[in-house]
Amino acid sequence: MMSAKRKIFPYSIGFGLTVSFLVLCSIGAYHFLSISVRGFASRSWPETLGEVVSTSIRRSVYARGGTCFNGVITYRYVVDGRAYRSNSYDPRQQSKCFRKRSDAKEFTAWFSVGQRITVYYDPHRPSLAVLKPGLHPVTHAFYGLMGVVFLILIGIFALGARRIFDKLVGVKRSSVSHS
Repeated sequence: MMSAKRKIFPYSIGFGLTVSFLVLCSIGAYHFLSISVRGFASRSWPETLGEVVSTSIRRSVYARGGTCFNGVITYRYVVDGRAYRSNSYDPRQQSKCFRKRSDAKEFTAWFSVGQRITVYYDPHRPSLAVLKPGLHPVTHAFYGLMGVVFLILIGIFALGARRIFDKLVGVKRSSVSHS
């Protein structure tokens, strides 16, 4: 006869993996949501005049072997008499990523040291600033799709958790027809 502990064990592993997966999904959802909120909010941020301090291209290599050439624009600006410095291009990313070095070089060529630029800053946290407010429509679609996937996963988890609970406590649900 199988002990109750052995009977529950496979369910507890599955439950633990599912909870871990949902925690990771929740962290990702929070990240995506915060970027989306900042993206929407940045469209109404006040603007100030800034100045390009430097431009550079940084090469990033990803774990899967992909390469990204980041066009980095560092700029300074003043809000309420206080000086700030940033290199955020848009609310989603610090720098603009390109697959080809030549594209990153072309991007940074649009900016020259000492050039006056429009900077959009968060009025509640002036240290957060961007050169391009808002998010690209494709980014919104991607984040929306991720939200839908997350909600589906939560639904699947809820159904699975109920089935596991029913098996553990021995509840049998019967379909009752109402005539």
